[in-house]
Amino acid sequence: MAWQQPQLTDPPMQSAEIGKLNRRLLLAYAKNSKAVEVGVTLHDVFDAATDKALRNIQDYLGIAAGKDRGVLTYETKLRLGVIVPAPTAPTKRFIQQGVGFSTDAFLIGNPNHSYIDAVAEGSAELLRLALPDPRPKIGDAYSMGGDVLRAALEQWPADRRDEWKLFTVFGNPSRRGGPTLLGNDPGGSGISGVTYPEWTWDRLYDFTHEGDMYPNATGLLPQFYQILVRMEASVDFALYLFQVLSSSFGPIMLGLVSSVVPGAGALAALLPLITGGNPTEVTDNGTPNLLAMITNIPAIIQALLTLLKFVQTNAHFRYHDQPETFWRGLTAVDCAAQIITEKVTTAVVYTVPGTVANWNDGPPAWTAWKLP
Repeated sequence: MAWQQPQLTDPPMQSAEIGKLNRRLLLAYAKNSKAVEVGVTLHDVFDAATDKALRNIQDYLGIAAGKDRGVLTYETKLRLGVIVPAPTAPTKRFIQQGVGFSTDAFLIGNPNHSYIDAVAEGSAELLRLALPDPRPKIGDAYSMGGDVLRAALEQWPADRRDEWKLFTVFGNPSRRGGPTLLGNDPGGSGISGVTYPEWTWDRLYDFTHEGDMYPNATGLLPQFYQILVRMEASVDFALYLFQVLSSSFGPIMLGLVSSVVPGAGALAALLPLITGGNPTEVTDNGTPNLLAMITNIPAIIQALLTLLKFVQTNAHFRYHDQPETFWRGLTAVDCAAQIITEKVTTAVVYTVPGTVANWNDGPPAWTAWKLP
């Protein structure tokens, strides 16, 4: 294409950026822009010489055509080094997606918000976040978050199960009994009495200290847990507790029947509060009285909080700072991050918190932060 004298502006364009263009044409691209031959000089003016040299280098690099030929476009500026693009953030293999919901439970926070409410809300939020996203996924949960993740996976579409590449759960109330994928067998099983769907078992890494009763419950602990997870200051809770204490488990829990089952008699302190007549006295054989229970629900809840302390052992809070040999000699958080890095190429990591915690707190978040 023959070069034609451009219709330059009057007065001609002048700027520090054009000065840098002339410098690049003359000193960096002199051969292919023919800047010397056409008379480019080191000044800040876009003149006929600049225009011709710019068209020459654009033709050579194939970066402009038609009406963009001879125009200092953004792509031309980048290719010629007139401007330097802002640095981009390094690409991460793993992206954390926190699952935020009301984690108030066990009368901590909202007294009318039970653990069961939190699990239902948390699993709904996890599904809301994950279902529209077809990318590979990792479920990373702690304590109550283990129940939330399990409840969501029970509703996950069967034809999309392969999107979930791995699960790492700390202190899982829904742990299946027997050896974990990490090689240890702490005995017992999750205190919730419910286990993860079978399709997750080959990729579910349960991190559990042997002293943690949430994932390693025995005896009556699952029955106690069903009481605790419904605990709220309401008549509905009084009705549920009445049904449990009127069942075959009731006399054992209340210590009215001799038993060697772990947890027998743990609710003996409730006897003065659940019987008829004067609620400070035990009458007859300790048969629960619904009216007395409704009347005394605040005091009953206070007594149950003592049981909650019995279930919450110190081991439940040591997944970030207490190494174990079956975790490669690492803490659970460090071991989980290592396993994820080794077994999964890239994924969105859904971090599901425990009771009264945020999406960016606790073992799940701490694990996600260690991932590349």
